[in-house]
Amino acid sequence: MTRIVAERKFTAKEAADTLGVTEACIRRWILTRKISSYRVGRLVRIGESELRRILQEGRVPARDSKQGNLISG
Repeated sequence: MTRIVAERKFTAKEAADTLGVTEACIRRWILTRKISSYRVGRLVRIGESELRRILQEGRVPARDSKQGNLISG
């Protein structure tokens, strides 16, 4: 039997506090697709794994705004 464990979802405010940035910064990153998020109706949530990725990398990778692909360099 497979056990499914749901990851924690953070609000933009919680994510901002965790990463040490402003809530406006988190919302801008979501709009520019620098971080992935989930929408539940009108609510926006960021997965714990996404916050771990950002913390581990120490930065948010730049993305090509037209294609949504990571920019290498």
